[in-house]
Parts: sequence; C-alpha cells; structure tokens
Amino acid sequence: MITRDYLKPNTIVKIVLFFLVSVYFSNKSFPQELWTGGTIEINIKKKFSLELEPQLRLADGLTSYNGYYCEAGFGFEINKHLKVKGSYRYTDKAGHHDSEIRPSNNRERFSGDLYIKIGKKFPVKYRIKYQYTKERNTHIEYNYIRNKITVNYQLHDLAKPFTSGEFFYRLDKKNELRAFRFTIGLDSKISKEISAKNFFKVEKEMNVKYPQKYYIYGIMFTYKFN
Repeated sequence: MITRDYLKPNTIVKIVLFFLVSVYFSNKSFPQELWTGGTIEINIKKKFSLELEPQLRLADGLTSYNGYYCEAGFGFEINKHLKVKGSYRYTDKAGHHDSEIRPSNNRERFSGDLYIKIGKKFPVKYRIKYQYTKERNTHIEYNYIRNKITVNYQLHDLAKPFTSGEFFYRLDKKNELRAFRFTIGLDSKISKEISAKNFFKVEKEMNVKYPQKYYIYGIMFTYKFN
C-alpha cells in the first residue's frame, strides 16, 4: 500500500529526478548527449521581456564537444494565454574547415514563436515556431516549422513535472517531417528569481537517408530580473 509519505511533493520530486538520471546513465549503448546552460530573463515592462540563453552541448557519453550556442530573444505577452517571441541564435558546431568527415558548419538562426497556454492544474502549452537557419561556410539554408505540445502537472509550488512532444517539418520544397522529439522532465523553483529544469529527451530522425536516434539528458537554469 502506498503511504502518505510517498505522496509528499518532496518524495515525488526525488523519484522523478532519480528516474531522469537513471535513464540517462543506463543507456550507455546509445549515443549520449548532455545539454546544459541557462537563461537570463529581464522583464522590461509588464508585458515585454529580453532573454539571453547560452548553452553547451556534449556528445559521445560526455567525452566530446558537440557545440555551443548563444541565443538572444525578445518576448511580448499579449495576455495570460498568448505570447509571441522573436530570437537570433549563433551556433558553433564541432568540426574543422579542412575536414571532410566532420566539416565545420557554424550557423545562424532566426526564429519566431507563438505560444498558447490553457488550463491550471494540468496546464497545456502549444508552441508553433518558424525558423530559418543558414550555415556560415556552406551557405546551405534550412526552413522549418516546429509544432510542440507540453503538458505540466502543478504538483507543488516548487515542482512541476512535464512531458512534451515536438515535430520538425522541413519546408524548402521538401514538405515533410524530419524529426520527432519526446521529452519528460521536472521544473523546480530554487528561489524567487532562480529555477531549474531537468529533462530526458529522445529525438528520432525521419525521411532522411540514414535516420538517427539520440538520447539526451539536460539541466538548465533560469534567472529572472523583475
């Protein structure tokens, strides 16, 4: 029988964290990635905000550098259910200019997002993103539409488990799905200004010559200036 102690928020949070870490380190036979970084969010006025997000990504079981990016964005909250955001991202990818196996493909990305949020106990957030990416050296361009649905559970004021699914739809006269991401995780509030997000993500490619599957563990921090 499940006792009340096992239903306490702190106990559930520990179980979720243990599950996320265990899943990550138990899958050593698969390509492993770690995403870690943070977001600095500055509220300019009641409805306007600036965001700066640096992130480091490691691969091959955390033994090799996979990339680094820095993103700057501007958001506007239309009301409690709607928000729009525009962003610019520069990405440094692992590789070398003279390597045919792992060529350097640093890139720039511009994107626009629309967020729709409904619900209280089980908040549901839908996000549609358009993104344009251009590789600096090859000048190859990519255009994607990304649709993402996230469901949260308001477990406690300090902890919110969540799950999400996201589809990547390639434009550029391809007009087909290219990837799907499934994520489970936990949002935790450390203080009034600081929060953390732990997650485990599975990404599966599709409609490409050699489709890959990636298993990703991530930990992100957010600092809000009001």
